[in-house]
Amino acid sequence: MLNQAKLCSGFGQYHTDKPSSPNQKSYQVITLDDILSMAKTPSSVAKENAQWFIPSTLLSREAEKQRAGGSYHAVWCDFDNHTLLTDIQAVLAGLMCSHVIYSSRSSTLERQKWRVIIPLATPANACDWKRVAATINDRFEQAGIVPDRASERVNQICYLPNRGEYYQFHIEQNLEPLNWREALADELAEKQRQADQEKLRLDQLKEQSRLKAIERMATGSHSPIEAFNHSYLVMQCLELYGYTRVGKKYLSPNSGSGNAGVTIQGHRWTSSHGSDAGIGKTNKNGGGCNGDAFDLFTWYEHRGNRNAALKAAGDMFTVNGKPINKANQRAYMENNSTAKADKKIVTVSPAVPLKVKSEEVSLTLQNNNRIVRESNNPLSDIENTEGAGGTEGTAYSDVACDGSPINHDERTEGTIPHFEGDIDPLHDTDGNG
Repeated sequence: MLNQAKLCSGFGQYHTDKPSSPNQKSYQVITLDDILSMAKTPSSVAKENAQWFIPSTLLSREAEKQRAGGSYHAVWCDFDNHTLLTDIQAVLAGLMCSHVIYSSRSSTLERQKWRVIIPLATPANACDWKRVAATINDRFEQAGIVPDRASERVNQICYLPNRGEYYQFHIEQNLEPLNWREALADELAEKQRQADQEKLRLDQLKEQSRLKAIERMATGSHSPIEAFNHSYLVMQCLELYGYTRVGKKYLSPNSGSGNAGVTIQGHRWTSSHGSDAGIGKTNKNGGGCNGDAFDLFTWYEHRGNRNAALKAAGDMFTVNGKPINKANQRAYMENNSTAKADKKIVTVSPAVPLKVKSEEVSLTLQNNNRIVRESNNPLSDIENTEGAGGTEGTAYSDVACDGSPINHDERTEGTIPHFEGDIDPLHDTDGNG
């Protein structure tokens, strides 16, 4: 009998427990033993009604929550290219552990596609789990079997046995669950070494960028965008927001194809993923989009609300000990005061009855320039963004990009739909089935 941990489960890719969603309903639970039973007697339903699971006991599809508190009891693999069952079994034989293999709903005799679920002897946190999943996928890739690396995402759903045109399964129960700490010790140690080395490199680059940002602001450039882009590297932001590194490219968390299509050149990224549309600028050739670190921050932290992102970034960086927004506001007020003082004063003699119309300096702020204060934490994830954003029903004072003061008591309505977790539910998270 396998571990009876109750794992997160639901039906169809739109299933969510978000109260604001029209598809809101509580998640269900499923055990590994239940999945073995399903493999033997699978259902046969349309994919939009098919059952899935996340091998974590935390009932959430939100990546940030899973990273913080997920407890994983299995890893899974997904193979969308034609592969023979015997080839998959040959790789699993090297792991010497229990497992279940079953064909996906869209599998055919000519194009056999599979999923593999491997129980773990001891639960793993999200960080360890990602490395275990990546290591197992590495082994398949080394054997010439290309896995869909989306299975390494902490909140990626795995569709359970669902009979289609071609269905086969295999269950190995005579072996024990994978003792990942021992069986993969050398490979996990190497991944830890690489991660430490990469962190050191990123920390060094970040410090260099921070110093450049200080120098730039000292010369009079008080742009929140420049400050952000000089403090946060593109590769940092991509990985922070769920993009998976595959060789020299990155796989978008919004992609359903499993093919990495994001590249980095200097301080900019370019994506060929249609599912990334709306982030940054559209490519000149019409396919995909491109941008900088601040564009990623705007999309994933503030759901595309650029003014809110400007406000948040302006509060994150300082000039002479003051946030950029405050420094800009002060500079604006000083310049405005100087302009008033420099106006010519006209003295009217009683003998010359001239009438001089007094002139007042006034500012007009268009509605689309209103800035709403949202999260100023660059390390939060899209899952922490609720509703339209902002603070409702509270009057407060902000500043526009040029430093001019804004007093308002209404929030800017969001224009980008909320996507749960690292996956855009409008896109197929699972290829063709």
